Order: sequence, then C-alpha cells, then structure tokens
Amino acid sequence: FRSYDVLYRYVDQQSRRDPLESQRLSAILAAPETLSPMRTDCSIRPPAVLIDLDPTNATFDPAITPRANPALTQMLASLRLQAIDVFWISEMPAVKAGALRRALIDSEMDPLGSDSLLLMRNSEDRKQARRKEVGETHCLLAIAGDQRADFDELYSYLKDPSAAQSLEELIGAGWFLTPLPLTEG
Repeated sequence: FRSYDVLYRYVDQQSRRDPLESQRLSAILAAPETLSPMRTDCSIRPPAVLIDLDPTNATFDPAITPRANPALTQMLASLRLQAIDVFWISEMPAVKAGALRRALIDSEMDPLGSDSLLLMRNSEDRKQARRKEVGETHCLLAIAGDQRADFDELYSYLKDPSAAQSLEELIGAGWFLTPLPLTEG
C-alpha cells in the first residue's frame, strides 16, 4: 500500500503545479540512450498516470478472475476526480481490448470503463513507442510498474544494470515500483 501512497502524493503535488510558473516534468526520459535522468518537459498538456499491467516476463491474462489492490482502486478514483487521466499498458494485442476492459470494470479498477488502454497494434509495436505517444498528448507525471523495464525499455538491453545507476533518482519521483494492480482472485 505504501508504494501507492507515495505515487499518489507525487502525482497530486505535480498536478497542482502551474505549468506556466514552474516546469512540469514527464516520467519519460528525454534521451534514454545517455542514461541520464533528464526528463521531457510536458508544459501545459493534461496530467496523466500510466499503469503497467504485465507481470515480469509475462503478459497480463484478462481471463483471470481479477482481484484489485484496494489502495490502488481508491487512489485512481481520487486522481480521476482531479481530472488526471489514467492509462493502462500491456503487451496484449489490441484485439483483446474488450477482455481487458471487462477485467478492469469487474475489478472496479476502472468502474466506468473510461480509462485509456495502450495495447499492441501489431507484432512490431512496443511499449516504449506507446509510452512516447502518450507523452505527446499528455503530461505523463508517473509510471507504475513491477520492474524497471516498465519505465523505459533500455533496462531490457543493459548488459550491466549498474550502468543505469543514475536513473535510480527517478524511483519515487516519476517512476514507481508497485505491486501488480490485478492478481488472480
């Protein structure tokens, strides 16, 4: 539960900032190849959060009987009331969007079925491209996932994980390691 509290406080604080008075930074790296924690400026775009549904080294299965994390359910309801958009991302193919939508509604994670889904449109599509697309239209204040590769795909290609040590300052400040939002109930 604590990881969701930290995420909520951070998003709440960042979303209240006036983008004309102080810079609002996205959770998306400006130049991932440099392994620098410098993030993109998201200016006046509407605020949003991104939640990764996939367990480590697997893809979310919408056929499970979903059991939601109550702390996350409550946090998301509060963020929506503050006009912060919620995006869900998975490596599931887009043709399974209906099944995922049903799992989110049934679990009450997205009770109105109004959140955006970022699913793979074809076999070459990548989560990284989908995250960047959201960053072009929204101020992606936070990304929640159960592994670092949920924040940027560079973690999937590192031969030496310690090379990304400089990015650790983003954990808890845009990037949030959290439990899986939906598990089998």
